[in-house]
Amino acid sequence: MSCIVGLYYNVKFFMLRFVCQVEVPPEYHSKIIGKKGAVISKLRDDYQVNITMPKPEDSNPQLITIKGILTSKVVQSSMYDLCKIHVNS
Repeated sequence: MSCIVGLYYNVKFFMLRFVCQVEVPPEYHSKIIGKKGAVISKLRDDYQVNITMPKPEDSNPQLITIKGILTSKVVQSSMYDLCKIHVNS
């Protein structure tokens, strides 16, 4: 797992943006997506992140990318928990 955090300037305040890339074997992708996209939608809504699943033709079909703004909710959950939710279910 690799994570990059950068500073983003907004007119009103500074925000820390992050990009987290996690390698997950394709056989687990359906667990992350969930039935009719329920799991991935909940992750996106709960943590206010953008999660990009790889396409089979991508150079690394295991690489899932998570982008967002660091909020107290994301920090409290820790990036590790955010990236591993539902993989073991």
